[in-house]
Amino acid sequence: MRITKARLDRYRKDLDSLGESASRYVEALFDGLIAEHPGASVAEMREAADEAIQDSLYAFGDQASSLALDLFDEIAEAYGIEADTSIEDVIDLQAMDSKVRYLARNLVDGDFGAFKRDIRDLTKYYVKRCAFENMERNCYRNDLRYARVPSGRETCAFCFMLSSRGFVYRSEQTAGHAHAYHENCDCVIVPGFKGLPADRQVEGYEPEGMLDRWHECQATAGSDSDLRDEWESLSKQDRARYKGGNDAERYRRFVNAKAMREVETRDWRWLYTGDAPHYSAESGAHPDEYERECGRILRENGFPVHFRKTMGSQKGGYKRRTSDTFIKGDPWEMKNPAGDTDKTVKNQMKKAVGKEAGTAQSDRLIISNVRSDRSVEQMVIDVKSLFEDGRFVEISEVLIVGRDGDIVRVKR
Repeated sequence: MRITKARLDRYRKDLDSLGESASRYVEALFDGLIAEHPGASVAEMREAADEAIQDSLYAFGDQASSLALDLFDEIAEAYGIEADTSIEDVIDLQAMDSKVRYLARNLVDGDFGAFKRDIRDLTKYYVKRCAFENMERNCYRNDLRYARVPSGRETCAFCFMLSSRGFVYRSEQTAGHAHAYHENCDCVIVPGFKGLPADRQVEGYEPEGMLDRWHECQATAGSDSDLRDEWESLSKQDRARYKGGNDAERYRRFVNAKAMREVETRDWRWLYTGDAPHYSAESGAHPDEYERECGRILRENGFPVHFRKTMGSQKGGYKRRTSDTFIKGDPWEMKNPAGDTDKTVKNQMKKAVGKEAGTAQSDRLIISNVRSDRSVEQMVIDVKSLFEDGRFVEISEVLIVGRDGDIVRVKR
C-alpha cells in the first residue's frame, strides 16, 4: 500500500482544523475565566491559561490522537499486521507549564493581546504533538519504523534534515533529536518499513534524493577539514552552545547547524524534489552568456537566482551601482573572470567593491570559473587569504561557483 499525497494532506488538514478549534476554545475559556475575575494578577492569568490549555487537550488532543491511530490502522491493515494500538497521555504538563510561564512575560509587559496569541499557538502545537507522539509510541509498541514526512512546502531546515533520513526511527530513545517538534511544524509521523523504498510507501516522498541534496548543502558550507579548523578555533564557551554529552556530539551538532543554515538559502521545491528553480529576471535585465551559465549552475544547485536590471545611481555624491542578482531577496554581485593568475580573484573583489566608499554593489559576491581555468579550490584559498589579510572589508561572504557544479561558501 502506498499512502497518497491526498491522504496525508487530508490528515494534515484535519489536524490543523482540530488545532484551530482547540485554540479558539482556549481563548474563549481564558476570556471567560478572566471576566469572572477582573483585576486578576499575572500569576492568576497564567494559571487560567494553563488550565484552559489542559482542558482543551482532554477533548481535542484525544481527537488528534484518534486521527493518528486511524492512519496507523490503515497502514497496518494494508500490510496484514494485527496491530495493538492505544491512546496514551503523552503531554508533559510540567514542561507545558514552563512554556506558559515563559509566555507570561508579555503579561508583565502589559501586552495582553500577545499573550493570547501565544497561548493559542501553544495550544495548536500541543494538539498536534498528541497525534505525533501517540503515532510514535504505537510504532514502537508494534515494532514498526517511522519517518517524518514533510508537506514539501516551506518546511524548516531542521525538519528537512530529519525527514531526509527516511524510515529509520523506532522509538523516542533511538530517534534522539528527531523526537523534537516546533510550532507550525508541517511534518507528520508515518509508520513504515526500512527495507521498502520510501516512495513505494508514501507518494512523492524520496528521502534518498533529499539526503543527497542535504550532503550537497553540507559540502557548500565547508569541507571536513575547514569545519574542523573552525570548530577548533571556537572558545570553550562557544562550543558549549551546541548541546551534547561530549565534544564529538557537540561537533556533530555544529556541523549540522552549518548545513541547516545552508539549506535555508535554497529553494524548497529543489530540496524536496530536485527540480531546479526556473530562470527569473527583471524586465530590462540582460545577463551575458557567462552570467546565464553561472546562474544555471546555481539554479541546478537549488539557488533561486533572480537577475536584476543593473544601473548606476547618484547617492552622496558617488555613483552607486546595483548588484547583478537577488538570491532569496538578498543582493549578490556576480563576477565571471577569464584569467588564471594570483590576481584573478583579487581583481574581481576590487571591481565589486568599487573605487569610492559606499559604491559596492553588494556585500555578497559570486565568483565563478565558467570562463577561467582557475580551480574552485584555488579560488577558495585566494578568498580566504584576502579575508585573513583584512582586505575588502566591504565583502562579507563569497560563493565560489565551479563549472562542474561544485559550490563553496566562504564567510569572513
